[in-house]
Amino acid sequence: MEQDSAYWGRAEEIRKFADCVESRNNEITDIEERKKLSNWLKFARDKADWLDPLIEKKDEILGKRRYLFDSMDNED
Repeated sequence: MEQDSAYWGRAEEIRKFADCVESRNNEITDIEERKKLSNWLKFARDKADWLDPLIEKKDEILGKRRYLFDSMDNED
């Protein structure tokens, strides 16, 4: 549980950072730079989702990460 919590926290930090970077998007006037930024934001958010144990995600480079709900016992 502690490890899942830590991974979730890291994912949230990456998302916050990506949001801050995205908020600066209006300052970029070069179209190619904006395209690079857009690609980077998608990359960062995809990796954050991969880290997040609450999201079931497979990454083409990193593979499949353990999904929190797969490890829970389904017994009542």
